[in-house]
Amino acid sequence: MQGAIFYCPFLFLLFNLFFIAKPEKHYLIRLIFVVLL
Repeated sequence: MQGAIFYCPFLFLLFNLFFIAKPEKHYLIRLIFVVLL
C-alpha cells in the first residue's frame, strides 16, 4: 500500500498524459493500474 501511495503522483501524471493523448486507450491505463497495484 505504501508503494502505491508513493507512485500515486507518477501514475496520476501518466494517466493524464495518456488520457489527453489517446482517450480510447483508457482500458490500457486501467490495466497498468491493476498490474502496478
